[in-house]
Amino acid sequence: MTTAGPLDGSAPLAVTVVVSRRPAPGREADLTAWAEGITRAAEAFDGHLGAHIYPPSPPERDDLIIAFSFSDAATLSAWESSPERAHWLAKSEPLKEGAPRTHAVSGFEGIFAPSVHATSNPPPRW
Repeated sequence: MTTAGPLDGSAPLAVTVVVSRRPAPGREADLTAWAEGITRAAEAFDGHLGAHIYPPSPPERDDLIIAFSFSDAATLSAWESSPERAHWLAKSEPLKEGAPRTHAVSGFEGIFAPSVHATSNPPPRW
């Protein structure tokens, strides 16, 4: 019996990138509106599978979280290097504090990857 699909390496695995941005004081609603705009812009790119926005939810989470999913690493890379994305990132500058934090996962690696750092703190709820 043969298996076809991602498990035999014949097809690329979907990639999800999670980005965390801290809103500047008083700019929470503006940053959420920006997130809605950049996710709409990403929808126009080949390979885009979807996006989810998680607005700040104090006191549990002060950051805005966006999860972008693409069909494979190549389509994600095309989005990440696009002028459209660069335009939207520039628009976010006055709305956020500090550098964004980014985490990318493809396939099952995020589930099975060993922890690089031992920690006693639980991971963020998002």
